[in-house]
Amino acid sequence: MKSKKLLLAIPFLSFVFISSMMSQNVGINTENPQAALDVNGDIIFRTGDLLVGDSTTLALDVNSTKFSYYRISGPTADFAIAGITAGTDGRLITLFNRSNFIMQINQQDPGADSLNRIITGTQADIFVADRGIVNLVYDGSEQKWVVKSTSKGIGGTMWDTTGLNIFLNNGGNVGIGTNTPSSPLTVQTDLNTVGISQIGGNDEIVLSSAVGNVSASIGTSTNHIFSLNAGGTGKVHVWPDGRVVIGDDPDPINFTGGGSSSRTVPTEAKLTMETPLNSTGWMHIGGPDSIIVSEVIGGISAAIGTSTNHAFRLTAGTSGKGIHIYPDGNVVIGTNVQGSFGRLTLHTPDNSDGFAHYSSGGILLKTIVGGVSAGFGTFTNHKMRIFANGVSVINIAPDGNIGMGLENPLAGYRLSVNGSIKAKEIVVETVGFPDYVFAPDYSIRSLGEVERFIQLHHHLPNIPSASEVEENGLAVGEMQSKMMEKIEELTLYIIELNKRIESLENTNHQ
Repeated sequence: MKSKKLLLAIPFLSFVFISSMMSQNVGINTENPQAALDVNGDIIFRTGDLLVGDSTTLALDVNSTKFSYYRISGPTADFAIAGITAGTDGRLITLFNRSNFIMQINQQDPGADSLNRIITGTQADIFVADRGIVNLVYDGSEQKWVVKSTSKGIGGTMWDTTGLNIFLNNGGNVGIGTNTPSSPLTVQTDLNTVGISQIGGNDEIVLSSAVGNVSASIGTSTNHIFSLNAGGTGKVHVWPDGRVVIGDDPDPINFTGGGSSSRTVPTEAKLTMETPLNSTGWMHIGGPDSIIVSEVIGGISAAIGTSTNHAFRLTAGTSGKGIHIYPDGNVVIGTNVQGSFGRLTLHTPDNSDGFAHYSSGGILLKTIVGGVSAGFGTFTNHKMRIFANGVSVINIAPDGNIGMGLENPLAGYRLSVNGSIKAKEIVVETVGFPDYVFAPDYSIRSLGEVERFIQLHHHLPNIPSASEVEENGLAVGEMQSKMMEKIEELTLYIIELNKRIESLENTNHQ
């Protein structure tokens, strides 16, 4: 069927109206309309002003005066639109916010009539800044207004087809799995599930994060090193077996310490710190006095302690007892209160052990301080030795015998001395001192018997011979008694001789 051509002439307006009996298409400035309305040129939709009050509007009236484009004005503060008066299916409107305040479009506000409610498409309210635009269409099936689009403004929008996964709120925060992001990027997951994951490289290294019931983690979930970078290079490296390396080189086995030489670190070391020589490894500054504790490694030594004028303490438990090193070099063990009495001070309760040295051979040397005494020595069945110039000069046997100048004290003698003894006085305790010589029943040898004994044995009776003394030594206490016995016997001989002399003198006088 042929189409009819109709030319209309209206003052100030002319257009060609083409009507196809089959297609019913209408063309403006075109003779071949391709749609129900085909306009060859621009279209002007007249705009209207729409006054809105403060607070929340439950039914914005777009039906009393119908336009497709409304300029919103009137509020004196931020305001909200909870509903728009219902339209016919497919009606399009644009709201241009020129109120100088933020316009909030509420998501299906229960305060509005069901037919007037708005579906924002974000499952949340959206916000349109001043001079921002929101486009809406009325959906006859939903019987609600549906937001088609908004200008950038500060609106909240979902980025996925379900409207549930990625959300950008009015503050510029992005939420993944949540529509209430509290930071520039917030990831919401179930417990014990991966939050962020990155896969890359030829080995498909996986970097991921996870949050559990009582902990959170970030790192590689494949058998690769996890590094924390600063200044473009890795500074902290965590190995899959749990070892941690702090420094430029992530390898804890063979690395260069400050570029000087190659070092080998034991594989069991859980924390390895790589620094140049004579530099600090780690440091802790704290307290009102800014106390600094740090460690440093030099060319041939290593150190840990305070680098300020404060004591360095090694403690265990809450008692504060431990090892306390003071700036003057004195060390106190066992207390944080008692001052030092020398370079090394041990503080213990009464009758308790202090210093102890235990060898692999089972020898135990220790000190002990009691209420009124103190001591040190072996506490196993071994000798106690005192050295001078690397030589053992005093040896104390487990049975209490003491040897001076002897490696092994002589059995049966409390004190054995290999050398001379000088003393101002020696007191020897003995039993049976020879006063028995003066007893009436004491039988004393005659001088003749003594003479014959001497001629035969070449020493006094009851006195050891020279060979016996050389072989067995001289028992001082016993010899003193024997010598006193001889002195007392000699006294008796003198008394007897004196009597004979007096008797002879008396005889001669007569």
